[in-house]
Amino acid sequence: MVLLRPGGEPTVSGARARVEPSEIEDADVEAERTRIEGADGGASQTDWLAVQSLRKEFAAGRCTKGAQAKVAVDSLTVGVAPGTCFALLGPNGAGKTTAISMLTGAVFPSGGSAHIKGLSVRTRLIDIYKLTGFCPQFQGLYEKLTLRQHLELYMRVKGVPASQLAAAAAEVEEGYGLTEHAHKKSKDLSGGTRRKLSAAIAMACGSPDVVFLDEPTTGVDVGTRRFIWDRILASVGGRVILLTTHYMDEADALASRIGIMAGGKLRVLGSPQHLKSRHGGGYRVEVSGPAASANAVGELVRTAFGDVKLLEGHGGVQSFEVGASFDLAAAFAALEHAKQSGALHTYSLSQTTLEQVFLNIAAKQREGMADAEPLG
Repeated sequence: MVLLRPGGEPTVSGARARVEPSEIEDADVEAERTRIEGADGGASQTDWLAVQSLRKEFAAGRCTKGAQAKVAVDSLTVGVAPGTCFALLGPNGAGKTTAISMLTGAVFPSGGSAHIKGLSVRTRLIDIYKLTGFCPQFQGLYEKLTLRQHLELYMRVKGVPASQLAAAAAEVEEGYGLTEHAHKKSKDLSGGTRRKLSAAIAMACGSPDVVFLDEPTTGVDVGTRRFIWDRILASVGGRVILLTTHYMDEADALASRIGIMAGGKLRVLGSPQHLKSRHGGGYRVEVSGPAASANAVGELVRTAFGDVKLLEGHGGVQSFEVGASFDLAAAFAALEHAKQSGALHTYSLSQTTLEQVFLNIAAKQREGMADAEPLG
C-alpha cells in the first residue's frame, strides 16, 4: 500500500519504520544503526549518504511451485560522510549490487529509506542524479558514440554549459589518459580503456558529490587497475565514494571504512585495521626449514605462541594462525634460536590480512551459521 506522509513524500507502508534486525548484530553494526536512527529523520546531517533499514525482497518465481520470496538486502543501515571512500564487500549473492542498485535508482526498495545529501531515493531521483556519478559493474556505454561524445553527453546532463563542453572533455581525457582515443567509438575501445572511460564519467563529469563505483577494475590489467586506483584516491577529498569490489587489496588500499555483507545483511563494519584486529583471528606465523625438523618446529611454535592453529603444512614449510596473547620477545628468541641451530631457515610474523577476514565472513554464509550467532 502506498501512503502519502506529511510533506508529500510517498512511500511503501511501513517503509520508513524501524526494521528490527532478525538476529543479534555485531557491536559495530549495531552502533552504526543507533547513530543513524538517532539523527533527524534517519538522515544524518554529517553524512552525505545515509541508509536506514534498507530492504529489497524479490517475489517468488511464478514458475517454481513452493518457491519463497528472496530477501536480497535485509535492514541495511550505514552512513558515509564526505571525504570517505567506503568499500562494500561480500561474496557472490551477498546483496552488494542490489544495494547499490537501490541507491542509484535502478531498483526500487521494498522497505527502509536512503538519502543522498538529504534527498530521498524514493522521491527525488532526478535531483539526485545531478549530484551523483555511477560506474556500473557491466559496461554502461553506447557502442556507436565516441569516447568524447560520451563525456560531452554526461557533462551536458550534469549541467555543464555547451560553450564549455569541448574544453572540459579535453581536460578529462588528458587526466584519464584517453586523449588518443577521443574519436574512437566505444565498441572499438579496449576493455581497459572502456573501464577508464566509465570511471571518468562517474568521477569527473560534472564533479559529482557522491560517486558509486560497482567493481570498477574488474577484468582490467594491473597497470589500468593501478591507474584507476590513483584517480579514486586523488578525487575522494570532499566527496563520498561508495565502492564494491572483490579485490581485498583494492579495498585495503582505497577505503577508510569497510562493510562486509553476507546473506543480505551487513555483518561487520569499520576501518581496515579495525576489521583485521577484531575479526581476523590474530596473527600469522610462517616458517620454512628442513622437512625432518617440521614436527619439532611445529611444537616450538605451539609452545612459543600458545593459541595455535595449523593452516598449511608442506614438508618443512608451515603456516600457523596464532592468537594475540603471546610474549613477542620470547617468541622471536625461540624462533631465532631454532634458526641458528638449523631447525628452520626462515620465519615471519604478520597480522591477519583483510582477505582472511573476508573469508571468515564468507564461510559463515556458506555454512549457514550467520543467522544463528553474531560475528566477533
